[in-house]
Amino acid sequence: KHRVPILGINFGHLGFLVNSSKDGVIPIVAAALAGDVVREGAELHIELWSGETQVASRFALNEFSVTRGELGPAIIWIWHQHLAGTHVLICAGDGLVVSSATGSTAYALSAGGPLCSPEFRGLVVVPLAPHTLLSRSVITGPSDIVEIDLSKNPESREASYFVDGEIVILDEPIDRVLVRKSNNPTILLRYKSDGF
Repeated sequence: KHRVPILGINFGHLGFLVNSSKDGVIPIVAAALAGDVVREGAELHIELWSGETQVASRFALNEFSVTRGELGPAIIWIWHQHLAGTHVLICAGDGLVVSSATGSTAYALSAGGPLCSPEFRGLVVVPLAPHTLLSRSVITGPSDIVEIDLSKNPESREASYFVDGEIVILDEPIDRVLVRKSNNPTILLRYKSDGF
């Protein structure tokens, strides 16, 4: 919320969002203080609705996903594309992932989505185990809003909601989710950017 830049340093094996520590920490921090770094930004704004009432609002760096709940049956979802004014798909399946370019290397990639450059400003939408032959991943424009309509699900088909892998617990059922790019993206600092 405060737009403080994040300088991640990788000391493990995975780390698409972080800088390599092979040169040590001091050169990385010195470059950041001198302004010799690339600034990248990504964040999603998620609104969860019940009827005409917004129940919750969340921010995600990587992705938002709606998946079938604990009871197991596939959920039914309708995917609309706002601004483009397009109804994309009505489908039953395990769910849907909506990610930023940063999140394109996480759950969306594992579900068969495309790998996007950090400079990409749109959204990546990946259906999870859709029961159709017509479903593919889609990338959107930067101003598009993805609407996930869950109103066709019977009460016996519950859904679960995740923001960057963390479950969102809600007190009432959700029938609609809106996902768009945030107006205030998280700022990540990249040292010696050799290309993603």
